[in-house]
This record gives sequence, C-alpha cells and structure tokens, in this order.
Amino acid sequence: MDRRALGLSIQAVVSVRLRPQSRGDIKSYATRIIRLPNVLNVFFIGGPDDFLVHVACTGTEQLRDFVAHSLSSDLAVASTQTHIVFDHLFEPQYTRLISGFDDMRRRID
Repeated sequence: MDRRALGLSIQAVVSVRLRPQSRGDIKSYATRIIRLPNVLNVFFIGGPDDFLVHVACTGTEQLRDFVAHSLSSDLAVASTQTHIVFDHLFEPQYTRLISGFDDMRRRID
C-alpha cells in the first residue's frame, strides 16, 4: 500500500512504557491502541519499554498530536519516545536476495 498516495507521508515507531501499576492491564491497553486510526502495528516487547507502536500520519503536526493525545495522555502510560521512520525495507521486496528459508535458519557465526 502506498501510504504517501493516501496522504500519510510520515511513519513513526513510538516506544511506550506503562506505569508499574498498569502492568496488569497490558492486554487491554494493546486492544485500545490497535483500534486507533493511525496505528498500523503494535508490538509487545521485552526490555524497559512495553510496546512499539507503528503509526502513519499526514505530517509531523498530526504525529505530535497523535502521540500527545492518543498515547501519552492515557493514564496507563508512564512515557513515550517517538522515532521517525526515514525508510522502511519491507521483507517481500527483498526475498529475492536470499536463496530461501534455509538461509534464514542457518547458524550465524
């Protein structure tokens, strides 16, 4: 899908850290945010942050407002950090570069 043609010229990945008292609500938080209109993907991750939220927006102003109003203002959220995506190398475009799944399963030395 050509998001630029749809007017969504900027993508970002927003790391979201929940408040310690909200950790019991991880699934309900994920269910809430995946339904937001600008959200493309939600990844539940290990480490200091709890989620990576992949979003598409019309520009930096909409991105800023989306993070401020739709993510950061949620009472479950302790912090967010926004990473603008400059380019996205989508796997199906590059499968010709590997000889098959055997290359993906081989031991990495």
